[in-house]
Amino acid sequence: MTTGTNEGMDKTLKVWDTVSGGLRSTCFHGGSVVSLKWHSTMPVICTAALDNSVRLWDARNGALLKEFTGHRDLVTSIDLMSIGRGVEATVLLPGATDVIVSVSDDNTAKVFLFDIHNL
Repeated sequence: MTTGTNEGMDKTLKVWDTVSGGLRSTCFHGGSVVSLKWHSTMPVICTAALDNSVRLWDARNGALLKEFTGHRDLVTSIDLMSIGRGVEATVLLPGATDVIVSVSDDNTAKVFLFDIHNL
């Protein structure tokens, strides 16, 4: 699968097939999408939007996999990291294989832990 993305002030994330040039999917937010990160090993995209939320999307079909909330103002930046399933990760962060760090205009940073394989 060869895809590209663009984030939009039109409150959408668009996933494009770079081989055919066609639009693969459109993912809707309640606010403008200002940041995105691709998962390092899975066909998953993480987005931050000006609706105070962070979302995970299936890049193959545009399905919303999970929404993370808790910020009281605009989420302006994110990072997505895989921590794997090794012994160290299991001991330090039981049940988590991945981490999202988000920052917001509410002057907070949040850490969201999840298991990418169980969404």
